Amino acid sequence: MTATPLSSSELRQYQFFAGIPDDNLWHLARRMSTTEYDANDLLFSEGDQRSMFGIITHGSVAIEKGREGQIERLATLDSG
Repeated sequence: MTATPLSSSELRQYQFFAGIPDDNLWHLARRMSTTEYDANDLLFSEGDQRSMFGIITHGSVAIEKGREGQIERLATLDSG
């Protein structure tokens, strides 16, 4: 896992940030960074307190839940 700082111009690429004034986006970008994860890394478990806000820029993330000893995939989220 590696983290690198983000710029407001990088955030501007995503529709989620459309309409946010440049000054606000600049302050937000200063508090964000990109993080790369390896395949099958666990980002959080059910019941954990969340400590991050994520935007998937490459690849996908599986949302899974363990039920009766089996893993059930609830959703797969792609970039964007």
